[in-house]
Amino acid sequence: MKLQITTLVLFAGSALLGQTPSIVSKTAAEIRIDQAKTAIQQNPKKGDGYAALANALLRRELETSDPKYRREAEAAIEKALGTEPDHFEALKARTMILLRDHEYSKAQELARKLNKRTPDDVPTYGLVAEASVALGDYKEAEEAVQWMLDMRPGNLPAYLEGATLREMFGEVDGARDFLSQAYQRVRPEEAQERASILLRLSHLALLNNNPVSADRLVEQARKLFPAYPAATLQLARVRMAQKNYAEAADLFRQVNTIAPRTEYLFYLADALEKGGNVQEASGIFAEFEKKAIAESELADNANRELIRYYLDGSKNVPDGLRLAKREASVRHDSYTLDLYAWGLYASGRKAEAKTQSDRAVAVGLRDPDVLAHAKIIASN
Repeated sequence: MKLQITTLVLFAGSALLGQTPSIVSKTAAEIRIDQAKTAIQQNPKKGDGYAALANALLRRELETSDPKYRREAEAAIEKALGTEPDHFEALKARTMILLRDHEYSKAQELARKLNKRTPDDVPTYGLVAEASVALGDYKEAEEAVQWMLDMRPGNLPAYLEGATLREMFGEVDGARDFLSQAYQRVRPEEAQERASILLRLSHLALLNNNPVSADRLVEQARKLFPAYPAATLQLARVRMAQKNYAEAADLFRQVNTIAPRTEYLFYLADALEKGGNVQEASGIFAEFEKKAIAESELADNANRELIRYYLDGSKNVPDGLRLAKREASVRHDSYTLDLYAWGLYASGRKAEAKTQSDRAVAVGLRDPDVLAHAKIIASN
């Protein structure tokens, strides 16, 4: 499982220093929103302006972690398709929304249709790859990324999607190389996109058990794009790796205030519990469980965290296994299979657990939680 590419640039942290662009009054996404609105005013009966607005709003959501921009993007897409029902860029934006809403099967289906319609559009292959990775269809994802690399060597989307696959295959250094390549190709004014790559590199540093490097990369991202919720979240994860649970809890609390999500309550409670604040953790776990159950039937849910909550410490093994089995029936990615294996193991079904665990690690994933579960399951 190796993506074939001839030229690689090894990541060196020092090469990324000193490249912070000067602070401007508007972000790249905000500028694109203004430009798209101008285009709509000039030609309101064409779908192009609305599609451009949808894409700009989706970029703004990445900058802020505010889901209101996703809903505004949906409205812009409807207007684009109202003027031109088969507008290609609008349908690509709809695929991105499906991915963010965790509607992975629907996203994969639409991305495949768009790919067949315009087989020379490189970003569409990226949408196929992203949906396929989420569903655990790694062969299709790998084929899509290889097409991207072959069709247009050196293109940014291919490096970003290729890095995801290389990480899944356990090729952490290869993933780092791809992200380094991607970073060099992002325009300096695209500060959020550059910062997001630094955060991904920080994540890889944690996988390599290098929290010092991970910390430094997050700080670079925060300087590059201040007030970035994604950076606060990654810094919290770094603090967890450093066993600085008090600061991690504060950071998880911050990000949940800025961009509330049910799973963030789980991470906050986990940090509090590990830091010895058991009473507060218990209350937040209870709040998390209530909210997670309420959204468990939705596509965008916190089921993985709820499964972990139920299984770790044997709080509710039957419901944990039930949820894990349901998730594994629609998604076959390594993380979901690992949780299903863990639920089977906790239920005493060790042979079945071993089968699912072997499937989870077969691609080469080096996630520490997945590997820890696999080791325990294999030893019994």
